[in-house]
Amino acid sequence: MSKSFVVLCCALALVAAGCSEKKETNLGQVPAPAPAAASVQIETPPTPPGMMMPEGHPAVAAVPQSFDFSDITPLEGGLTIENIFAQSAELSGKEVTLRGKVVKFSADIMGKNWVHVQDGTGAEGTNDLTITTAATVNVGDIVVVKGTVTTEKDFGYGYFYNLIIEDGEITAE
Repeated sequence: MSKSFVVLCCALALVAAGCSEKKETNLGQVPAPAPAAASVQIETPPTPPGMMMPEGHPAVAAVPQSFDFSDITPLEGGLTIENIFAQSAELSGKEVTLRGKVVKFSADIMGKNWVHVQDGTGAEGTNDLTITTAATVNVGDIVVVKGTVTTEKDFGYGYFYNLIIEDGEITAE
């Protein structure tokens, strides 16, 4: 075991034990005990549908539903997000195209940009599609996505997607 690990374990043991040694002040009085730490409750929002987080990981904020999708029309020859979820078993490993609106963008995670797209179709759990890409887009952009559907994707460390498009091509309209 490393020395720093042993020191950390000893420190934690002292904290857990309450370190009850009393020291006298210059006036011969025992100092008052420190006030107990305030109990803080942190409310975390639910994890987005289709994604399972590792045990103990704080929940990730759900995508806000305040986007207007009335300007999204299905791409000719393309699919809607609801269709992709409904046909995920048949579409796994196949290339799809769709039009949607970027509702979340996370840059440079594991060397890729992560984009959440919605098009106004589908219900909770079948309305938000995650795409990994090299493209950079902005929340609110209407985009065309082209990529291969992957199902049951496990990135390790508890990051699991029921449905995702990896290395997709995204073009802002």
